[in-house]
Amino acid sequence: MLCNKSWDPVWEEIFSNHEWGKYPSEELVRFMARNFPDVPERRKKYVLDAGCGAGSSLWYLAREGFSATGLDGSHTALARAKSRLIKESLNNFSTIRGDLVCMPFADSSFDCIIDISAVHQNRLDVMKAVYKQFARLLKPGGKIFAMMPSTNSWGYGTGEKIEENTFRNVCEGPYRNLGTTHFSTREELECLLSDFSAVSLETITRTFEGMKREIKIWVISAAQKS
Repeated sequence: MLCNKSWDPVWEEIFSNHEWGKYPSEELVRFMARNFPDVPERRKKYVLDAGCGAGSSLWYLAREGFSATGLDGSHTALARAKSRLIKESLNNFSTIRGDLVCMPFADSSFDCIIDISAVHQNRLDVMKAVYKQFARLLKPGGKIFAMMPSTNSWGYGTGEKIEENTFRNVCEGPYRNLGTTHFSTREELECLLSDFSAVSLETITRTFEGMKREIKIWVISAAQKS
């Protein structure tokens, strides 16, 4: 049973009615190549895909030989992820239905945690609670990689404002009708990552509708304090 602190049931409906991308982000591929190049015995490196959805990143991590765990609240998403990986005869993965705020793992369980546009679908206080969990779950020196939208993104300011920079049911752009969405500032991210070291904050910009619209996405990496 989910503790329902960060899981929004709207995502079960979303995954039941929409197909999602099959491949991981280029930024994740670059991050893993930089931080885990030529790692011997990759199965001894444990990676958590937090909010794994239908498993595009989980699929990539398993194919690369890591011991990959995908956590999500959606039955439908997890079933799709599991089916895809099994069809490719990958056996170095697991899927768990759970909530990001109360993840069922022991301290220092993972060498790396991935957050690809998952945690930001919450209020800021919930995001902070999740990142406290990440700090608990990472091994000393473990890595974190995340992507989330900035306030300079299409859709910001639309929908129902529920707190500063957080909106319910954004009305426009790629975050439209995805429940709660938080758009982060640099200052918020620095606070969010205060329990980590070697913090890197970069951005990428994507344009839409003949460059009339754009979103700016934070690309984040950090390490557990040793």
